[in-house]
Amino acid sequence: MTASLGLERRNPLPKGRYWVFRMGPDIGRFDAWLRAWTLPKFLRVVSTELDIDADPITEFVVFEVLVDGVVMWQGPGLPDRSPPHVTSAQDVIQAPTVDTGLDQLRKAFTASGEAIPTLLFLAGAIYLLTKGGKS
Repeated sequence: MTASLGLERRNPLPKGRYWVFRMGPDIGRFDAWLRAWTLPKFLRVVSTELDIDADPITEFVVFEVLVDGVVMWQGPGLPDRSPPHVTSAQDVIQAPTVDTGLDQLRKAFTASGEAIPTLLFLAGAIYLLTKGGKS
């Protein structure tokens, strides 16, 4: 599943759902921005995660703009347009793809499959060279 529908460059923000990551001092400014637009009910916070163990501290926020043409984005950066399934940082952080045991075996055989003819040739050449003078 895709984690972002792309960055939203229009300002004011169109009605829709968005997510952002904030770090360090940006968190306080962003939270103040959220409150300014939430109180008059122009947007609502869908979910938020604060990671105080990160260095610097990070915050992940999913919010929804409820009224078209009113909410002015103030940055920094741009918000990502969010699909409905995104509710946490884990939904947007990409983890490496880990092959199953069978896939790893297949890759090993494919890689060695290219090397086997060369190894057989070298083994044959070494055998002939070492056996060469003996009959």
